[in-house]
Amino acid sequence: MKKIFVLCISLSLVAVTFAQLDIGISLAFPREFNNLCNSAAVASGVTYFNTDMIDTLNDESVITFPVTSAHTYVSTDAGSSWLSPIAMANVGGIYYPDTWQSSRTNAASGSVEYYFKCETESTLTTECPDNNPTSFPLDNNKSVQIGDVTGDQEDVDGYTYSSVDITDFYVSWDTDEFFFKVNLGSGWKDMHMEGPFPFRTTYYHMLTIPIINNESSYRDSLFFGVVIGNVNVFGIINIYDGIYKFWTEDGDDDSLNNFRRLGDVTCSPSNPDDDSEFSVRVPISVLTSNGWGIWPNSSRAIGTGCSTMSFWIESIITLAYNPVVTDVTKSSGMICQTHTYNIGTNTIPTLSPTHSADYERDTTWFDLSCTYTDSNDNLPTLRQLTIDDGSSTTYTVGNLDHSYTDGSLFEYSAIYGCEHLDSLRYKWDFDDGAGIVSTGWIYAVLAEVAIELSSGWNLISLLCINPQSASIFGSSAYSYDNSIGSYYMQDSLNPGIGYWILSTSADTVLLNKDLYSYSDTLFPGWNLIGAKNSPIPANIICTEPPGLSSSLPYGWNGVDYYDADSLFPGHGYWFLSSGHGRIIVGP
Repeated sequence: MKKIFVLCISLSLVAVTFAQLDIGISLAFPREFNNLCNSAAVASGVTYFNTDMIDTLNDESVITFPVTSAHTYVSTDAGSSWLSPIAMANVGGIYYPDTWQSSRTNAASGSVEYYFKCETESTLTTECPDNNPTSFPLDNNKSVQIGDVTGDQEDVDGYTYSSVDITDFYVSWDTDEFFFKVNLGSGWKDMHMEGPFPFRTTYYHMLTIPIINNESSYRDSLFFGVVIGNVNVFGIINIYDGIYKFWTEDGDDDSLNNFRRLGDVTCSPSNPDDDSEFSVRVPISVLTSNGWGIWPNSSRAIGTGCSTMSFWIESIITLAYNPVVTDVTKSSGMICQTHTYNIGTNTIPTLSPTHSADYERDTTWFDLSCTYTDSNDNLPTLRQLTIDDGSSTTYTVGNLDHSYTDGSLFEYSAIYGCEHLDSLRYKWDFDDGAGIVSTGWIYAVLAEVAIELSSGWNLISLLCINPQSASIFGSSAYSYDNSIGSYYMQDSLNPGIGYWILSTSADTVLLNKDLYSYSDTLFPGWNLIGAKNSPIPANIICTEPPGLSSSLPYGWNGVDYYDADSLFPGHGYWFLSSGHGRIIVGP
């Protein structure tokens, strides 16, 4: 007989925990909220509200459903009353697939309290204001409505009982207690008796409110909940209103086939019989002292809901029974928190831009990034990157990191031809709602470049306008005199000329990168030339008179010569000229 009761109430608890689909049981847990934030609280301006509504509690075997509606609830009088809910819309796109947003216009001053709520076909997740100071029976303004459809209860063996029809359900909390309020189609009944005497059948009814710590290590094998009902079957078992603990022991074939009553539950009215509305309060200490888990947990969230169920005994001899889950709300997650901002207060966000380049023969990859940091965790309502390579293009950017207090990195990569690098510039613009913050224009050509020397002979050139001492390379430098066809040592190096450096070990030399172009004398035959501060295709190098060269320059890779279809910063090259003239590299 004990097992009959426990299996029935387990079915009721599991039904509400895992959500309903027309009383069919879905195994979906509610969604979670992540990265909850608002934009700057501008006086008489618009503030945006954002949160990510993510699904992390369900594994791949569970059928889940998309968010069907989401709302922001706002109070401007410290939670005494709440304005009409503001519908939220999905932001969408690559970086914001689960992000929902709403907005409202602020007053000129004051403070605003708000919370989020979302629903799927089978679940509901909500933040919740606290019931402080305590109101009992539970006040609607200090709770959140979970709700339920009126008249959707299941029949019990052909009988229809409106007393098991859940028409509304509310939840709330304070530091020490959880609060619930239930509305029914008619006054609650623990049982109904139907049929002629002495063949009358007793239909027992129970109402359950699970209270689940979603961060408990035993969430799948340990349930806590409120039970409203009075089950007295042949005097063998007597179950009455209270707080109960259900669990599975090692070796059990059936889940939750053990239970213990932990204590009384306080109701208002004190006895809910015949009442169509009653409130329930549960001391959190009763739960935490009996293995429920730590409170508050890191997410400040519990799983809950409300369910009614009925059962009747078909055979006294075999104890055959029939259970029916008669009604159940959506599987609900209550996050015990709200958010507050003061209108007119704001800290300006900071921007930290960087870029890097990967030079190829004809093109260059540029990786641009900017870290947006806001100590107020204000979401950037404007996120733009503008790149100017002769024509200006603006991109709206995003990322998957929607937490801004510790810095959120925005990135963009692009390819540009070598001919654009001298003038390529970019800027980042963000707006936290209080005004645009910009990096200003940044030129993509780096101020310095590293010339990498390998052990042995290196063919290099300067990238700076001013001559440099050969001593910066820690070795002797040699240039080539085409007029006499021989090398000679140089103590001072000039831009636009190629030099041989003999290095005894690998080394790196940093040089300024301000040589945008140069022109130098060409002699018939082979000439050692230099590069400029950014890559340039060989086919756009000019000579005066035109046509002095019909072949590609030769570069040196430390082992062999190669055909150089582009000239790269820091490198030197052999250039074959058919006569006297000048070479012009760059604009």
